[in-house]
Amino acid sequence: MKLRNGIIKKYFWCIILLLTIMSFTFLLMPIANYMQNGWKQRLVLVIVGILFWISFISGYVLLIITIKKFKKLFNQENFEAESKLPNCFKFFSNTYAAIADAILIAVIVVLIVITILGRMTGVFPYIVLAILVFSINMHCLFNGNIYKTIRTNDTRERKRCKGMKDVN
Repeated sequence: MKLRNGIIKKYFWCIILLLTIMSFTFLLMPIANYMQNGWKQRLVLVIVGILFWISFISGYVLLIITIKKFKKLFNQENFEAESKLPNCFKFFSNTYAAIADAILIAVIVVLIVITILGRMTGVFPYIVLAILVFSINMHCLFNGNIYKTIRTNDTRERKRCKGMKDVN
């Protein structure tokens, strides 16, 4: 169980890293605006674009691979469906999900307010977009079945190891 959980956990944290990189490439885009038009500006935009697409594609491909491994390694018949809603519609299901969900709600409120006020200028829209994309990705990942299973198996493993220490 520990080996299976470890493989999925490594993949899961790699997905988080890749999607975080993808989200925060939006923060690199304003750098090109401060450069003079020319080859340097285009070079920065090309590098940011390449970094975005590589992290985007590799993150979601790794997510698909992880889901397939997850279904193979863990018998899905053992998991009972808590509700008929997809996990992306669940909020605040654990600590990490609660943090991501709170950030997501706050960013949506900020986005609505600054759109109404017409303050979408400068670097601020890039910051809001980066945080919005990041929080949507984290919301979906931390409310999903893979993270729930990792967390459940870690808890079981800790309880099992703690029980073994008490016996000795």
